[in-house]
Amino acid sequence: MTWEIGVQKNFFIDWLPVQAGQLEFNADKRIFTPRNIPRGVNIVMEKPKMSRLWMQADQPWEELCIGGYLTAIYEGGKYRLWYESYDLSAYGIRLGDWTAKLCYAESEDGTDWVKPQLGIVTYKGSKANNIVYDASVAGVYAYHGGTVFRDPSCSSDEQYKLIYTGNVPGEFNFMIRGATSPDGFHWRPLEQTLIEDYLSDSQATCYYDTGLKCYVAYFRLWDLTPWGGWGRRVITRAATPDFRRWPRPETVLALDGPHDHPSHDLYTNAHVKHAEDVHLMFPAQYSREKDTVAVHLAVSRDGIRWHYFGEEPIVAPADDSGQVYAGCGLVPLGENGIGLPYVVYPGTHNYLYPGPNPHAGEYHWAIWERDRLVAVEAPGLGEFSLQPLIHRQNRLVLNLRTGQAGEVRIQLSDEAGKAIQGYSFEDCDPLVGDHPEVAVTWRGNPDLSPTAGKPVVVDFCVRAARIYTFRTETQ
Repeated sequence: MTWEIGVQKNFFIDWLPVQAGQLEFNADKRIFTPRNIPRGVNIVMEKPKMSRLWMQADQPWEELCIGGYLTAIYEGGKYRLWYESYDLSAYGIRLGDWTAKLCYAESEDGTDWVKPQLGIVTYKGSKANNIVYDASVAGVYAYHGGTVFRDPSCSSDEQYKLIYTGNVPGEFNFMIRGATSPDGFHWRPLEQTLIEDYLSDSQATCYYDTGLKCYVAYFRLWDLTPWGGWGRRVITRAATPDFRRWPRPETVLALDGPHDHPSHDLYTNAHVKHAEDVHLMFPAQYSREKDTVAVHLAVSRDGIRWHYFGEEPIVAPADDSGQVYAGCGLVPLGENGIGLPYVVYPGTHNYLYPGPNPHAGEYHWAIWERDRLVAVEAPGLGEFSLQPLIHRQNRLVLNLRTGQAGEVRIQLSDEAGKAIQGYSFEDCDPLVGDHPEVAVTWRGNPDLSPTAGKPVVVDFCVRAARIYTFRTETQ
């Protein structure tokens, strides 16, 4: 079986593109010979750079804090941000989370932000604020933990959608609710509840999947023990072709394995569909022993089966007394960057409430070079081969970075493992340095056309380097 690739980028987020290798029996020598066995390589995550502070709580309706549940969208040459705020009325009351207000801000460059006076929601007798949704708009069901997304499948009067956890004030009666808007400012709550009797008391995320032709959402859930006790918080998923009717979500990520710490939970999920077969999560992992929260990374090909990088966080608090949460949305920043919004709080999780630090919460960007979140890495000398593939272009293009003493060489082989003439490791010009896009050449020639339309195996010989993506192109 062969794999046909095109001009789209292929990401090394897991071992799917890489051959596991095989053992071939030599009948004359009566021994097994390994072929295409990966050696000296790992899948690793890339740590981001952290931006300076670009927004903080500074309004009366933000007096307690600005929340970790935020959505960033870049559209029409503008950065748009929906975020939660809490005033001091949330302090010290039962179910204070459901006093949340959904606010709006915007920026031309992602650094300098404006909180416009929109004149939509009344706060303490005045509409001179940037609040777009709260319990006064949601009605009897209140509001908490929402995500805004743009829906490409519907009419313009409902092109912005909001999914959140609702609750009847003063009661433990939780549910998933929704709202629609033509512009992201003026919202209409849906009459019907999306999911009854469901507590997702952190940010629920949602998007419309054009490939699946359905809405997909991720939630948080308390996983109960078989005897009815409280277990650990997990991340769940549900999908539906009708935004107004949802099935019960099912668990897709939990920290309950033998290699997971027994005091760790998952809070927010911060799901992003980065490419057609690349799903990312930036879950907030809560440590009960330290009462701190850090952001980790999880990757998936289909949004259902996840690989979790649990060894170390991708964004961590500055010390053992803080907490960070990732928001929803990877947006372009600068010429070749992508940014994930996150919030920093000064105290540990339970120390923030009650709030000794008024106007808590600071927003920053975690910034990566585009498409460089996960890579195949050879810290020393490594080798691996891609699954047999067919291409129809004339150049092979890689996204890679090597160390000072590192290099990458590529060989094209037939399915029997024999190097194709003119495309051997010895013919390959070594790739050295930092290259977001670089064409492989063999003795100065990048032309792949003699191998187009035929099954080939791409072999990698790597030293002190990371490879992020590969693709073919015609030029």
